[in-house]
Amino acid sequence: MKSPRSKKNQHPCLEVRNSKIHGRGVYARLLIPPRTQIIEYTGEKITHAESDRRELLRQKKKSKGKRSDIYQFELDDKWYIDGSKNGSIARFINHSCEANCTPHLRGNRIWFFSNRTIQVGEELSIDYGFDFAVWEENPCRCGTSSCIGYIVRKNIRWRVKKKLQKTT
Repeated sequence: MKSPRSKKNQHPCLEVRNSKIHGRGVYARLLIPPRTQIIEYTGEKITHAESDRRELLRQKKKSKGKRSDIYQFELDDKWYIDGSKNGSIARFINHSCEANCTPHLRGNRIWFFSNRTIQVGEELSIDYGFDFAVWEENPCRCGTSSCIGYIVRKNIRWRVKKKLQKTT
């Protein structure tokens, strides 16, 4: 993977640096108004089957203690965009339970838009929208007041809360 400082990964109003949430994050270099189209999520277009194959390889690496980040974004029910292959810095945008950006599909392209004003130096974030079936595999470190400790789609977080209450 290329360094986030490579020319290809430069952006006029964003920068990549270490994140308190996870690994690297994307930060605003300028004030970003609400409803602003910020950046496109780019990369290699792959099928769901190829995504599954790459996920198995990632899990194998992880089991051996190797770095195993994943940069795949579901485009639709047939395709993913793998940001680790020719991807923009958008691949470093982390999850937050109080996300300040939202992905929007425009044709077969994914664009991130601001939900609200994003301050200079603030980390950009989206809701990764993971399903209930995988909540235990995805701990959340966003640290927001509404965080339940796991990355799961906002409209089903209540199910995780209920499950966690039963175990205590």
